[in-house]
Amino acid sequence: MRDEIIINDIQNIQNYSELKVTKSADYKFRLKLRNQKIQTKMKFIFSTPSVESNIDIKIALYKSECEMPVEVHIPNGVKGVSAELNIVVYVMDEKSRANITPGMFIHDRDVQKAGHGLVIKNIKNKDLYYFYSRGIDRKLGEKLLIGF
Repeated sequence: MRDEIIINDIQNIQNYSELKVTKSADYKFRLKLRNQKIQTKMKFIFSTPSVESNIDIKIALYKSECEMPVEVHIPNGVKGVSAELNIVVYVMDEKSRANITPGMFIHDRDVQKAGHGLVIKNIKNKDLYYFYSRGIDRKLGEKLLIGF
């Protein structure tokens, strides 16, 4: 079983602007931004051969803006790496904006697996209606809908 590293506040996200991946681990970033504007960059550099890592980033925006390139780098000579980058952004209102750019920079041909994905979901009040109609308040409904 791989280690699991969970980061869930903006200060820690900014501390991970450049992270050397030296062991197999699942990285989970969970971020709720309220009335904020952030510009930051996240860079994951694989520096050890045969490492397997999933990088899972989920961001919920409430009257916020987020600009963040997220890069995975596999340098030449780092063989047998398996790297997955998955990003989901929940835009919770019309005032929020997201500019998220996933990128994979692979410089070695001997990679087990490498992939990335990005989904931006616009959440509307009608999406929460199901929960309201069953007596579930907005806060819990959002948590059930976005998962954190």
